[in-house]
Amino acid sequence: MGVVFEALDVELDRKVALKMLPAETADDPHRLERFRREARAVASLNHPNIVTIYGIESAGDRHVLVMERIDGESLDKRIPEGGMRQSELFDIAIPVAEALAAAHAGGVVHRDVKPPNVMITRDGHVKVLDFGLAKVALPDSSAEGSLEEAATRTRALTGEGVVVGTAPYMSPEQLQGGKVDERSDVFSLGVVLYEMATGRRPFDGRSGIEVASSILKDIPAAPSDVRGDLPRHLGRIIEQCLEKNPNDRFQTVRDVRNQLATLKRESDSQISRPAAPVMASASSSRRTWITGAVVVLVLGLGGFALWRTIGTGSGADPAAGAIAPAGEIKIVVLPFENLGSPDDEYFTDGMTDEITSRLAATDGLAVISRSSAMQFKGNRPPLDELAEEFGVAYVLEGTVRWASRSGGESRVRISPSLVRVSDDVGVWSETFDAILADIFEVQSEIAKRVSDELGIALLEPAGETSRPTENLNAYDAYLRGNDYYNRGAEMVSMDEYRIAIQMFEEAVQLDPDFAEAHARLALAHVALYGGSIGFGEGDRDRLDAARAAAARALELDPDLAPARHARGDLYVVDDGDLERALEQYQLALESQPSNSEVYQSISNVQQDLGLWEEALVSMRKAMELNPRLGRLPCETGGICLALRRYDEAARHHERAIQLTPDRACPWYCQVDIHLMRDGNTEEARAILARLPASVELEEQPPINFVWVLVDICDGEYEDALERLASGPKEVYEFGQYFVPKELIRGHIKELLGRSEDARGHYEAARAMLEAGIRTFPDGDGVHGSLGVVYAALGRNDDAIREGKLALELLGGSKGDRLGYRLRDMAEIHVRVGNAEQAIDYLEQLLSIPSFFSAAYLAIDPTWRALQDNPRFQAMLKQHGA
Repeated sequence: MGVVFEALDVELDRKVALKMLPAETADDPHRLERFRREARAVASLNHPNIVTIYGIESAGDRHVLVMERIDGESLDKRIPEGGMRQSELFDIAIPVAEALAAAHAGGVVHRDVKPPNVMITRDGHVKVLDFGLAKVALPDSSAEGSLEEAATRTRALTGEGVVVGTAPYMSPEQLQGGKVDERSDVFSLGVVLYEMATGRRPFDGRSGIEVASSILKDIPAAPSDVRGDLPRHLGRIIEQCLEKNPNDRFQTVRDVRNQLATLKRESDSQISRPAAPVMASASSSRRTWITGAVVVLVLGLGGFALWRTIGTGSGADPAAGAIAPAGEIKIVVLPFENLGSPDDEYFTDGMTDEITSRLAATDGLAVISRSSAMQFKGNRPPLDELAEEFGVAYVLEGTVRWASRSGGESRVRISPSLVRVSDDVGVWSETFDAILADIFEVQSEIAKRVSDELGIALLEPAGETSRPTENLNAYDAYLRGNDYYNRGAEMVSMDEYRIAIQMFEEAVQLDPDFAEAHARLALAHVALYGGSIGFGEGDRDRLDAARAAAARALELDPDLAPARHARGDLYVVDDGDLERALEQYQLALESQPSNSEVYQSISNVQQDLGLWEEALVSMRKAMELNPRLGRLPCETGGICLALRRYDEAARHHERAIQLTPDRACPWYCQVDIHLMRDGNTEEARAILARLPASVELEEQPPINFVWVLVDICDGEYEDALERLASGPKEVYEFGQYFVPKELIRGHIKELLGRSEDARGHYEAARAMLEAGIRTFPDGDGVHGSLGVVYAALGRNDDAIREGKLALELLGGSKGDRLGYRLRDMAEIHVRVGNAEQAIDYLEQLLSIPSFFSAAYLAIDPTWRALQDNPRFQAMLKQHGA
């Protein structure tokens, strides 16, 4: 471009840089005017990483460009042999990409991106020079200059000249005199990134001609082969920048910048790939785990209820405490539109699910879960709303037409379209027309084309696993089964799971080697087993069927994510082996990193292990991948509640109410938050007053129960008794928790001073609980409640025995049930007159994550006998009451 001098601007008393224009530019009026136009365009760019141009000055026949003076050194002097540290590479490369992206947005293409044109100031700030000016500095004999001219401009490579060469950084189209646009800068940036990462250029030679030839013909060694410690995805970013064909590169520098920024975040947190879940010791004692159903955690007499939904199998939902984010790019697959018969809707949904599932097996891609995406079925919102809702960079949508023929070959036409959210640009679209027998290859090809467009790699290569069955009737039954399974996962009805099981059984009968159908059959059995558990052990035959189906699926395909998920569920449900369950879940994530439901399952196990912080991270990840599933913010809020992070819990439950206003869980959890945070029954009642008419008190025992507790805390005992009389059942039965209303009536009558009436209610409760233990001898909640009742009846030794047995039955679990059993023991000791032991248990209760707080203990009349105890008061004060 010319010689550069340092000068002093005497008008503004500042140092500037003066760049002398070459004679061939200054002596040609046409070229000089063109240069002025280019300079004005560059001067209009206002970006912190672009050097500022102050103006063009003339003195006689000399013309100079007046620009910002940079006190620092150029990038070529900063690149060491062997390449830069990753952190330094990102700190420079991302601002360079941001500068180029800003220039492109202003209509300016750099055309001469190279290390000498990147300056790093003494304080580490990055500045890019010479935007858009290289073009007009060349002779006009061609659009961009011939190959010979490019070689002439690079004589420094041969040692014959003194001009700094640029050919090593030029794109193929630039060397060939073709049309140059921002994709040429993408290529040049790729060359610079390669040199920064490895310490050497990707294309080299003894002369400019050899360098140019290398750019046009050679495929450079992969960056990760040159330097083994580079992140794999960084190598893929660079390699895609260096594609010979401009259409095969990143189409914008902004895309390169976003990829680098995401990779930097992951590199900073050292979680570029999912790590193994945190494991801790836990008893292998057998316990029951509720899957696919609501589990309400009850505080016994003076507590509160929290239903939290525990994840079922992964199903068609593609999506870890201590587990890394699933990917660098986030995408949502919107429900494809069915252009055929309404009866084919399940087939179209199945195509969407299968493509989503295949994309979920992509390294570097976070895929929004099916259940969230399906909420936009037939109602695709504007892209900016999708970006705000899901935080996605891309949307895949499309149409499906299935021409099914009973007497001939059925044909399927799928027309996917990949859209970039930032500018509503269609990145790729294509129509696939195939016979039904080729549908698996079409699904694989669509996933591959999307991953190729995004510059990422499928974890599962196309091959045998792309074609799960040769029996199309079995596949049809499988798709129908998935349709019902997904409805069951949305808590529509347990009957949906039963129909799904019938469909999956039909599929495996038609094709005994259909691994995915066996896996989904196992998941459906586990889900239905969990949903059927009330006060009993459930159907053992169903668990045996689930175990057999999971084993067969893993025999056929050891890497199948749904099969690993089902196996993990079985380790929890039937074996109580939480460590091995986590191992299975991790294996599922390795082949399907965007599986939201696996993250839910991991979170549930981590809670049981007492790893509450890790559990919160895992549940947040599940929520990120499935942001419109209302039960997930409710579960996340529940974990925050146990951690006593009440403000965050409130936000999550408000979100759950927005998504699912007819579900009871977030409403009574909001009540719990006010009771636990500051013992505020007035605000708790305000929440109850907001209940929609669709949340029937009689049909929602947890709402009924929590309202009774508020009445008791407020001393509204008659109202509490009246409210207890509503509802069809005489037991608050939530999973393994069994609290007879007679127990609560007895407590209220005690508070009213009616001791004889209270005793009658306690006797009735005792009979119910003793019968319950005969049915379910390992129910820790039943034993805990019976201990409270025995204490109320004066059977002190029996009471303490039952309370201890309830704790023993936990088998070392540090999950939510531990808090309830500690509370039971505290109440037992209060009732038998052991105040100090009661406070011991309450102190332990407040020292661990649990659904209790000092503020609530202060307003609960269960602890009246401790109110004058200095140690009790000191404990409440210590914990913020």
